[in-house]
Amino acid sequence: MAKARMIHTKIWDSEQFLSLAAWERELFIALIVFADDEGCFRADPDYWRRKVFYGQKIGKSQIERMIQNIQTTGLIVTGKAEKGFAGYHPNWHDYQTLIRARSKPSVFSDLLVTNGLSPRFATVAEGNRRQVEVNEIEANLNQTKRSEVRRRFDFPDLGSP
Repeated sequence: MAKARMIHTKIWDSEQFLSLAAWERELFIALIVFADDEGCFRADPDYWRRKVFYGQKIGKSQIERMIQNIQTTGLIVTGKAEKGFAGYHPNWHDYQTLIRARSKPSVFSDLLVTNGLSPRFATVAEGNRRQVEVNEIEANLNQTKRSEVRRRFDFPDLGSP
């Protein structure tokens, strides 16, 4: 889980999001904030009761209904995973930019596979693809610059640092 997540401004104009009750919106934002790097999260109502609704008179059955209502809008998908009941955000990579080298695979990867997605960055959006391409181009450019400096000054090529 990352230290920070982005909540895109489009969320406040989303018909799906606005159709949710206030408590459901709060839970949905928590599902984003506490999701792992692949957009997966625990869908255990007791966990969210402790994490988000601690000290409030909201029971397990109410949270189960909230999760079901959020799923009905299409904002999340839930199911049984090897490590318990879990869910994921189907549009995760449209709104979250991740540094691939720093990200960790989900403990709920089996849920992604069950739903026809590959376990690692299954639905990388075009924006993230472009960012990966930019990173690769910058890395190649840096390598080219190092090679050019070595040639200009007749340094032996000792390989990459």
